[in-house]
Amino acid sequence: MAIYHFSVKPISRANGRSATAAAAYRAGEKIHDERTGETFDYTRKTGILVSRIVTPLGVQPPEWANDRERLWNEAERAETRINSRVAREAEIALPHELPPEAREELARSLAQLIADRYKVPVDYSIHEPARNGDDRNHHAHILFATREIDSDGFGKKTRILDAHETGPDEIDKLRADWAELVNRSFDRAGIAERIDPRTLEAQGIDRDPTQHLGPDATAMERRGEETALGDFNRAAAQTTHPPREDRASQPKPSGDLSRKERRELVTKLHSQSDGPEAFQQALAENGFTLATGDRRPFVAIDSKGAPHNLARLIPDATNDSLREYFAPIVETLHAANTIPAPERDQPEPLSPVFNRAAETGAQNKDQPRLTETFSQAAERPEPPLKDSFNRQAEPPPKDEKQAFFEAQKEQAVFRMLEDYKRLLDAQERQTEEKESIWRRKIEGARDKLEKKQEGRREREEEAHRPKGLEALWERFKDKLDPDRIETRRQEAARIDAERQEREASERLALDQKLQEVLDKNRALLEAEQERQRQDLDRQHAEYIQRTIDQEKQRQRILEDYQRAQKTRDLTREDNERERGRDR
Repeated sequence: MAIYHFSVKPISRANGRSATAAAAYRAGEKIHDERTGETFDYTRKTGILVSRIVTPLGVQPPEWANDRERLWNEAERAETRINSRVAREAEIALPHELPPEAREELARSLAQLIADRYKVPVDYSIHEPARNGDDRNHHAHILFATREIDSDGFGKKTRILDAHETGPDEIDKLRADWAELVNRSFDRAGIAERIDPRTLEAQGIDRDPTQHLGPDATAMERRGEETALGDFNRAAAQTTHPPREDRASQPKPSGDLSRKERRELVTKLHSQSDGPEAFQQALAENGFTLATGDRRPFVAIDSKGAPHNLARLIPDATNDSLREYFAPIVETLHAANTIPAPERDQPEPLSPVFNRAAETGAQNKDQPRLTETFSQAAERPEPPLKDSFNRQAEPPPKDEKQAFFEAQKEQAVFRMLEDYKRLLDAQERQTEEKESIWRRKIEGARDKLEKKQEGRREREEEAHRPKGLEALWERFKDKLDPDRIETRRQEAARIDAERQEREASERLALDQKLQEVLDKNRALLEAEQERQRQDLDRQHAEYIQRTIDQEKQRQRILEDYQRAQKTRDLTREDNERERGRDR
């Protein structure tokens, strides 16, 4: 059967690698690195069938672009940082069902596709199967630069493959393009086989995926020695699963969906629904709750209680169009902050659970916020306060004084609610930004460790591999003393086991360190956000106290005014009595 293999990995100085060494090894040539002064000689390497360089169509590169040694020395010279990515390598499995010329055409087509898409020079080499290995293992190494090339040489960096937002999608696009090229070649050759870049589950194949053996484990398996990875792959090939219909009846929880899966699901439900009621029912059947939000008019709340803006999930949807669409059922929707969040025994790693205290309705019951001590009827603004202090005539009536105080209280409540909502929205945005930054840093640290381990494995393999006369002498001694072969096998197995144990301990130590840093950052952010809420409460308390003091002062002014008015009335009556007595 046709085997699909397409992997992309960087050639980075951070891992002690160079583009000149990679190009020399894959092409089987001798290349001198002008930057480091090293010379990489792999002219004795066998099994290299084709090695060529292609450049982007429509671009007139310099003449040195077709000289392998000069090309990769220029690529090294264009990078100035000590941890720069100087090249990338795509390793592909060529189908053994096709003849050699068809395999070469496939490799050249993919190299040209990469060159045209990213405007970079591409150096590809086709290797035949190893002499003592699987005779179907035809493969190619496609080495391409990380900078665009034009008539002046190397230019700007191709960031699209480096960014976390675009890199995975670009790799998936290349994998799909490679599958299309191979399947098209199968059609021309009249072969019914097909390759598919999707996962086994997506293809409907009910077995566990196998793991890559690597050079050491592969060599041991070829010699008839069983390895842990080999046992795992043999067990995976015999593993059976329940029918796909049974697994499909247990959909993935809505809170565990990725951003892409969530968008695709909501878009599909919206396009298949006849109206807002049917759409609301479809969301509920798939684990989402339709609600209205504070900043976002309509949100879909997943099984973990996280709200998602429908205007971003549904293509071409806007807040205005959603208001018109949900108008018939808007009165039946609950507010997002009134839907209780699901209970969690332990916070999940890398999930924003530390900001739950900032959600509306999740405040401390023992120490309620000041906004909870006022009337909820004051959520709408009132007209400006009436100026009742400049009265020249009679004092204000008693009911107007009460209305004045109520208006003050309602305005205070409205102001505090608005301040608190703005603070919660700002903290939510801050939490999402911090979470995204932490995720990228953790993924970068893990990728860096993996690349470091991979580079170290390659250097160790290269250091232990005999070369030239040493290799001939080792084979001669093996013939004289067959026991040396078994001793070397045992030593290789021991080294492989130690290396796997060392790499596993390094990954575990890194995960523990990252988790400690993450917990510390979460605690700091939670403390900072709690301090902000306490500061806002203190400001509200001071504002309320000022309002009360102003009301008390106003009441004293009114009382003094009434006493002065009463005194004037008594004086007037006394004067009238005196004038009457005089008459």
